[in-house]
Amino acid sequence: LTGSGSYDWRQSPGLLHLDVQGSNAAFDRALFAALPGFLQEVWTSLSPQGRFHVTTQLHWSPGQMPIVVVPKLDVLDGTVLLREFPYPFQDVTGTFSYRDNQVDIATFTGSHDDTRVSGAGQANCHADGTVTIALSQLHADDLTPSPALRRALPQALRDVVDALAPAGA
Repeated sequence: LTGSGSYDWRQSPGLLHLDVQGSNAAFDRALFAALPGFLQEVWTSLSPQGRFHVTTQLHWSPGQMPIVVVPKLDVLDGTVLLREFPYPFQDVTGTFSYRDNQVDIATFTGSHDDTRVSGAGQANCHADGTVTIALSQLHADDLTPSPALRRALPQALRDVVDALAPAGA
């Protein structure tokens, strides 16, 4: 970690500015515990593991909640298991940013067995604690209708796939 900061006390109650860069950081319990509740919900929805580089900006006045902005987070070699789509992805890389309860997904790639996925989009953290992920781009290569994929699908879609009984990639 490296960083710099300043505290401006000229206007009461003061304002702290911190810029922190992290290289080869890990998705671990200490990081999870340091996140605000809504970002912990995003974390819980994704179950991330692995390493990343990050640039973070923090602005805080005593007595108020800190404002956290992440202009850039580069995932190097991660894993992700979406709570609502339990189909684990490995070899995850991507570039993300965060501001005002929104995670922008500039790009991501990952794999599950022989299936490769890539895409872009955003995740929004709502006041009620829910998270909505909308992918404006999603590409899958060599996707096979394996039992693991079928189990991960919502029941209505699983019924359609089972009725069609597709085979092959």
